[in-house]
Amino acid sequence: MLDKFKGLKHTQEVIEKMCSIVKANPKKIDFKKTEWFNKYSWTEHEQEEFTKWLSKYLYMNGEARRELMANPIKNNRITDGVARSFVMNYGWKLK
Repeated sequence: MLDKFKGLKHTQEVIEKMCSIVKANPKKIDFKKTEWFNKYSWTEHEQEEFTKWLSKYLYMNGEARRELMANPIKNNRITDGVARSFVMNYGWKLK
């Protein structure tokens, strides 16, 4: 149920990547529910790998930065911080 993110191409890409790590089908998750991110879990290693992926994705993609960041600055420290914040707020719970 990615309808919540309709028109947000990069947000959908990030959610789909998160789901692929835990083998979840993003079309079957109700993202309108408050705590949708508590439905699945991942290891610390998986979480760290996703965080690195997201940081690099944001750094390399200006359009993604503009969609996902308040201040879309191309800076490794900033994109890393945004990736870590995203995981803290929306990442799967840890196993």
